[in-house]
Amino acid sequence: MDGCESCSIPEVMTIHDLIRVDNMSDSVMMLLLDAIREFQPTHLVLFQCQQMDSSCFGSSTIIPIGPNNTYKTMEDVKGKWLHDLPSQRQYPVAFYHVECPCNKLYLLYCKSQGFENQPDAMMEHDRKEYPGDKMTGFILWSNKKRKQFDKDEYLDITPSYTRTEAQDKKFIESWLPEHLEQ
Repeated sequence: MDGCESCSIPEVMTIHDLIRVDNMSDSVMMLLLDAIREFQPTHLVLFQCQQMDSSCFGSSTIIPIGPNNTYKTMEDVKGKWLHDLPSQRQYPVAFYHVECPCNKLYLLYCKSQGFENQPDAMMEHDRKEYPGDKMTGFILWSNKKRKQFDKDEYLDITPSYTRTEAQDKKFIESWLPEHLEQ
């Protein structure tokens, strides 16, 4: 990954790149979005253990960067790591720009439930509707819509199948807005 020539900070990507790269489940994505709402970062930094002979190899931590956080700027992260044991150290490997605390998919869910442009009201409604987990309604709705999309598009989804970026874009930007009420 290319970085900034003057400070060796990795290339800045969007939050949607993070979701795609790590192939996050909807529930993990919503936990991340909750953290973004709470900590109001300008960026996120992905720390990762890259010591290949470590049992912690590949373990990751996402930390918010911004005025309300320990790291105020991306420059503050330069030269830092997490964990004291060398075999467990996680180093910054990617930075992500936080565009908006609500992604398009969640906003479409809000619209479909009668809470257009009211993500906080939708979240409060779901907290009451699903007391065990505030994101249950969104996850159930999202999974149902994705299965319907896969069927309409004749996609043979197996457990190891990963949708392409073009398929995700088509699902969110063109197919889903036309199928909100079904």
